[in-house]
Amino acid sequence: MSATIEDNENHSISQPDTSRETYIGWKVEGDGNKWTSEDANSYWGADHLYLRKGRDYKHKDQTDGGFKNGPTWWNQSYFTHLCNRDMIDILSRNLELNQHQRSQAISYFMGLDLQKWGIQKELVAWSTCSYFVHQDDSNQRRCHPESKDIDELFLQAAHSLNLPFKDRVKTWGKVERDYRVNW
Repeated sequence: MSATIEDNENHSISQPDTSRETYIGWKVEGDGNKWTSEDANSYWGADHLYLRKGRDYKHKDQTDGGFKNGPTWWNQSYFTHLCNRDMIDILSRNLELNQHQRSQAISYFMGLDLQKWGIQKELVAWSTCSYFVHQDDSNQRRCHPESKDIDELFLQAAHSLNLPFKDRVKTWGKVERDYRVNW
């Protein structure tokens, strides 16, 4: 007898399989069962990784949330994933991309393996946002790095992130080529 498993889901460590469904009853407020410092500083009898209850519950909550893989192993891949997601989201909002452009830029940026690119991730994020605004036919904003009248928001963002002109042009071209070939 053989067993086969058909599982097409992505099991990447950067996207933990947790929807925070485990109820860990610390920090409960509002229903009369407040978590107090007295509760947090009380101790378990034995057989717990952390004897102080507050530390034990905090560890369980962090593990349930995907932030930790064990007692001392932090999930660095997950933190990198969150940092990249937040960076492209904040940059796209600051550059005033519309919802369609934002969703395209975020989806594309999060699908990149930035380690293979070997380029500063802020530069790739800026170029990604610039590319998706530039290629949108319904938009009149000039966002190509070589444009004479480039949108002021993009220019300000590039200067505040210390992105040199030459690097912006090269990376914009790489984003354009990669998007046309792989997406």
